[in-house]
Amino acid sequence: MGTDKHRLLFPALLLVAGAATRLTGLAQPDRVVWDEECFGAAAARYLTGEMSLEFHPPLGKLLIALGLHLANADPSGSNFAHESTYPDGYPVWAGRLVPALAGALLPWIVYLVGRALSMRPWLAFLAGVLALADAALAVECRFQLIDVFVPFFGLLAVLGFLRHAAAPAGSRASSAWLLASALAAGAAISVKWTGGAALLVVGFATLFGVVRARGAQEWTARAAAFTLVPIAVYLASFAVHFALLTRDSEAARAFSPEFRASLDGHGPMGFWGKLVEQHRVVLKIHRTYPPHPNSSAWHTWPVMGRYIAIRGPKVDPDRVIVLVGNPIVWGFGAAATLGGLGVLLWRRLCGARLDPGRSRTLAFLLLVYAANWLPFALVGRDMFAYHYLSAMLASVLFGLVLAFGGEERPTRWAWAVGLSAVGVFALMAPIVYGFPGFPYLALAIPALPLLALIPRLPVSARTGA
Repeated sequence: MGTDKHRLLFPALLLVAGAATRLTGLAQPDRVVWDEECFGAAAARYLTGEMSLEFHPPLGKLLIALGLHLANADPSGSNFAHESTYPDGYPVWAGRLVPALAGALLPWIVYLVGRALSMRPWLAFLAGVLALADAALAVECRFQLIDVFVPFFGLLAVLGFLRHAAAPAGSRASSAWLLASALAAGAAISVKWTGGAALLVVGFATLFGVVRARGAQEWTARAAAFTLVPIAVYLASFAVHFALLTRDSEAARAFSPEFRASLDGHGPMGFWGKLVEQHRVVLKIHRTYPPHPNSSAWHTWPVMGRYIAIRGPKVDPDRVIVLVGNPIVWGFGAAATLGGLGVLLWRRLCGARLDPGRSRTLAFLLLVYAANWLPFALVGRDMFAYHYLSAMLASVLFGLVLAFGGEERPTRWAWAVGLSAVGVFALMAPIVYGFPGFPYLALAIPALPLLALIPRLPVSARTGA
């Protein structure tokens, strides 16, 4: 099949498969699952106008609220208590729709990033297939949760940056892609502060010459774009947040009386005062965040050191949902990235080097991986395996370029990686979708030697962040 046909077929396959695996069955379970009691409740308040206390910037919740708004949802009858049943007629699928759409598009975006890195179509397609086959990504995007937006916008920022650098210097295309990248990076950090990794990537790639700026004018344009545009997006998300939340509530009790009095527009506190207080209260919450049984240390994430019981067996023994990585996908990425560094160092010491283009691609992907993983070593509060999703996708791309980047056509090992990942995803389906029947058979899948450190499944699921 010709290259032109591949350019149409591969994206089409990824989009169809993404929709099929992420968008089906969003109405089930019809209960408040995991952090929906935080993020689903916060999104619903944008429809009622009641101020709430948030852990993170507002964009992720605003996107969830968009789905609810389009479905004319009335959240007044739901208290969003953990595992409570949504009221009859409440379109829970609508609240889960926008995260699911982001998850459905992610494999295609991974493919586009691979192509922007000059990966051959079949290899970029394999990267998309591995993203598609990851069970952790599939679970994360199928509920009213916000973490899927971090790799979604983060990879869009990377894609725009690469296409900006590939376009002729000073051209309209280069400027347009630069603006798109800066907008996506701003969106990522407006979902969670951890989304700032996208800004680290473009900043260090420019400073260290991994993706060189072509002259002082382009260097200045990048500096301005990746400073001013993300700040504007961040502030705009809070402007919408404050414009929609104009009613006091019990959830806003952590704020000062001046803040609460200003919600109806008659108090003394303006936008900047509310913005400062919002961040003061959020920082206090993060400093006092309590221990969590599903949390895990950042250095255990490459081997999925602890999974998350989205719905534990004590809640419903026949419909268990677990956020756990596909061991083929996570194992390949971890082994290729962490082990591959040793191989590359050995080759360099022996004088055997890769071609310059492939070396630059690996250096860039290593930067993406490090920027999305290593900063968590500085975080003092409890963290969770889903914080590793962006780094996991970077590790998969790195591993594929390292292992198969020199191949014109798929090798038997490439076929083995792709087919085994898809097969394991199919076996894990009961704990991804909460199918009744054989959840404990599926739970045995992650218990491969790679994931031997995983503890027993927690019997309850408390709220994460």
